[in-house]
Amino acid sequence: AVLVKSNWVCIGCDDGSIRILDCSGKSLEVAKVTNHTAAVVALAVNQNKLVSASCDSTIQVFSLLESSLLSNVHVFREHHDSLTSLANAQNLLISSCADRTCRIWNLDRMECQ
Repeated sequence: AVLVKSNWVCIGCDDGSIRILDCSGKSLEVAKVTNHTAAVVALAVNQNKLVSASCDSTIQVFSLLESSLLSNVHVFREHHDSLTSLANAQNLLISSCADRTCRIWNLDRMECQ
């Protein structure tokens, strides 16, 4: 999964890691997290949060604030199979799963609608 936002490129990898590159200069990796245990298949940015979906059936929410780049904010574990996609609108996030379910998440309250 790849997400481009301003001068940042976020890459979700098969090994479960997420890497952020700063493309405004030398394209250096500025952050890497390995919170997922399987491939990262989708990424989304919502306000100051990076959201990732994985084949490990979790959705992870990270802070994108400069002082805490990629600090984990919340983990959603309500899906029971590999995630397949993410979409967002305002403070809501929609996720789809290989088990043919979709869920709507409120990212302000960190809960399923």
